[in-house]
Amino acid sequence: MSRIIVDAVRNSSASADGITLASDGSVTLPGNVTCSGTATGFGGGKLVNYGSVIKTDTFSQSLGQAAWSNDAITLSYTAASSSNKLLLIASLTVGYAHGQSVKMRFTIGGSVITAATGDAAGSRGRATTEAEKNAQGHATNMSFNYLHSSPSTSAATYGIQLGQKDNGTQTVYLNRSASDGNYDYDARLTSSLTIMEFSA
Repeated sequence: MSRIIVDAVRNSSASADGITLASDGSVTLPGNVTCSGTATGFGGGKLVNYGSVIKTDTFSQSLGQAAWSNDAITLSYTAASSSNKLLLIASLTVGYAHGQSVKMRFTIGGSVITAATGDAAGSRGRATTEAEKNAQGHATNMSFNYLHSSPSTSAATYGIQLGQKDNGTQTVYLNRSASDGNYDYDARLTSSLTIMEFSA
């Protein structure tokens, strides 16, 4: 087998080495690297795959005190490896009947991802985040990112549930305000859930 043994490689017109080869076998490349083919074998941190859903229709559910809705938005995703990590990116447009907050939490197969909720503390509930809405005719945006470890390599349904902050029964809305007036200055809205898979 033939070998070319050098310490560095430099273009004849360049003022600095383009590739440096160390005695331990490691290779140093400059800041600007161009790959004309598919890059493989570069270790962790690469984007492996992704999935995304945008929900344009509405969702609503009447909830009792401390109750949670069914999944308001879902995305089925199959991870390439259980060693990879999934970045869950949620952007929700929510409405509520009062000037209070709407809560959210991530789910897998309808079960809450507790690692993405606040700590247990007395009688307090556990949620991922919440957003305050100040009037029936208004909707507001609520977003959160969560890096999920040990994902399933079988198809799994990732979702988001909504909760309300009243001590009685109230209704939560997705992609519309509570009043939902049929006027050209009112609007129907959208929400999205995106999953980005990164190699370990």
